[in-house]
Amino acid sequence: MKNVILKPKLESERLILKVPELTFENAQMLFETTNKNREHLELWLPWISKVTEPAHSFMFLQNAVKSYLENKKAEYFIYEKSTGDFYGICAAHMHDTLTQKYISFGYWLDKNKCGKGYMTEAVKTIENDLFSQNVPKLIIRNDTKNFGSVNVAKKLNYHMDGILRSEYYSKKLKSYRDMYIWSKLHPSIEKQRG
Repeated sequence: MKNVILKPKLESERLILKVPELTFENAQMLFETTNKNREHLELWLPWISKVTEPAHSFMFLQNAVKSYLENKKAEYFIYEKSTGDFYGICAAHMHDTLTQKYISFGYWLDKNKCGKGYMTEAVKTIENDLFSQNVPKLIIRNDTKNFGSVNVAKKLNYHMDGILRSEYYSKKLKSYRDMYIWSKLHPSIEKQRG
């Protein structure tokens, strides 16, 4: 996967997916969206509790930009094409070792935009680009009770490979959480499997 390039910008019918620039304005926008969705997001994303001020979002952007320049991951900001409104993030993380070659997705969406197919469209757009570059496998992990995220994997025909039991602890839910692991193979690899 050394030749795979995580593109800085992708577009779909309704969305623009863009690797953010390191600006205070982007950090403020990210913090405000995260903060207003805190109750919605902290059910499934343990890191939310550590984001308590815009400076934390700025540090996240610093890391995101550095990782993008190293072609390790792309934290795509999701914008509505017609309005320019920011809706959330869909990240593609590169895993390229001697034994593992795949890209995993992580994502979250403004609660007011859930259920409208935006995240399915965002993941599909990135997926199409990655498969066009012959990425062998894509992975999605999500809490077994995060039905919105589970539906993204199902709508895009990912294969449910299994359940990672007690994979992380949720302070909000006060319990250890199980996670599904989903995969989709490049069509040429899927065809070889018969």
